[in-house]
Amino acid sequence: MKGNKILLKLLKNIGVNYVTGIVGREGETILFDDEREMEFILVRHEQTSGIASEVCARKGNGVQACFSTIGPGITNMATGVASAYKDGAPLIAIGMQVERDCRKEIVHQYLDNVSIMKPITKYSVEPNTIYELISEFKQFPKYLFSGKQGPVFISICIDLLKEEYKDITEEDLYIDDYAEKEKSIDMKKTEELYKMIKESKQPIILAGKEALKSAEAIEKFAYDYNIPIGTSLAGKGVISEEKDLSIGAVTKYWDKFVEKGLLKEIFEKIDLIILVGFDYSEDLTPSVWNFNKNQKICRIGSISSNEEELFNIDINITADISKTLEYLENKKIEKKEVRIDINKIREAKNKNINKKDKTINTFKILSEIRKKLSPNDNLISDVGLHKHITGLYYNVLKPNTFFSSNGLATMGFGLPAGIGVSLVDKEHKSVVVCGDGSFHSVSQDLATCNKYNIPLIIVLFKDNAYGLIRYYQYKGNHKFEDSSTCFSSVDFAMLARANGCDGYTVNTIEEFIDVFEKALK
Repeated sequence: MKGNKILLKLLKNIGVNYVTGIVGREGETILFDDEREMEFILVRHEQTSGIASEVCARKGNGVQACFSTIGPGITNMATGVASAYKDGAPLIAIGMQVERDCRKEIVHQYLDNVSIMKPITKYSVEPNTIYELISEFKQFPKYLFSGKQGPVFISICIDLLKEEYKDITEEDLYIDDYAEKEKSIDMKKTEELYKMIKESKQPIILAGKEALKSAEAIEKFAYDYNIPIGTSLAGKGVISEEKDLSIGAVTKYWDKFVEKGLLKEIFEKIDLIILVGFDYSEDLTPSVWNFNKNQKICRIGSISSNEEELFNIDINITADISKTLEYLENKKIEKKEVRIDINKIREAKNKNINKKDKTINTFKILSEIRKKLSPNDNLISDVGLHKHITGLYYNVLKPNTFFSSNGLATMGFGLPAGIGVSLVDKEHKSVVVCGDGSFHSVSQDLATCNKYNIPLIIVLFKDNAYGLIRYYQYKGNHKFEDSSTCFSSVDFAMLARANGCDGYTVNTIEEFIDVFEKALK
């Protein structure tokens, strides 16, 4: 069996259905179509490859792969790999390398691939033989799925794929599934939390991305105890944001985009914060809730964390989330009285949605998108000012139907992520919300959507500027600097048509509703 066939079979055996990327001179050794159960998606830039594959893995609850050629292919792909690392997605990143006897700094396109990728992966390796390559693949599941999930990187010298290995059989390429050890309950700390809840006048649950896997248990616990739930942007969908105990996504932008002073008004009444599946990198930090000096903080997560180093946690419970909450449900407790005004949060948002404004109303657009999509349809947000508005105003009703770049906040995330979601979810609609700054950094992959008939709807907010940076400039300097934030206008509807897609420009809410309904069909 040749090395190229061995690589393809290993990818199939580990569970990969899609490989996205760009092939270089290693094309003389490998043809992905030779493995019929796996599809290669050719993209226009390797950043798209990394992000599309990591979100494909997130949506599909499995592992996917991205592929790049030698040298600059690796450095281009690194952004997508880093995004997977910060957001915890099981991704196999494959980078090609020059021949084994040519690995010298002076050689054309040679880079130390492993050193580049090591800080942004859970494991990075460059095997010297095909036998080492097979052995490494067999180890990948434990790195991909243990603890906080994340990417692995393998650098493969081209000559490994060219050679014939007559002693290697199909059986040699079998890869065992990863089975994580069951986590028990931390009885002592859970009892301490129970006591805290009993003594608390107003507890709240703040849920992160890891909580999505325990959404049912979290909602049941919240209603048994009558405790409101807020989430990070990554945790949207842990509970339907239309339920009466949901306060929606909690961010530092409440004062700017919901109502000034509302964050303080809500959180100064809260004396116990229960962080569930919380990850500090998701950008939900103590500055958001730190309005009550008597607040107690407890964290529950199956992944061990060093968040105690960043802020004061009174109890840090590393245990199975669902089992811990189920144990607490079985304890007798009087339902808590909700002392915060959840309706005030909703009324403030509705006031902004229904505001009479001569300009097109961003809040209203997101509200209309929600009305037109089913609970199981997907919304993907790129990074920028619109991400924070979307997080606050688009209500997510089901787990794993909202995707954004949280840990790294990668500009240009939206279109590649939309491609990744659409590859594994062909039953439901997928809508990407983005700004013109973020979108145009990856807009060449509209052609990828056209080539593979990927039915994305892209809603693009256009202001010819980096809007979030202008927000921060004004916040810090009370003025804007056009030279570092504004760019020339682009006719994006024409750009879409040039890439084989449909493109429309709308200037009123009425026009938007009409075009969006057509797009859904």
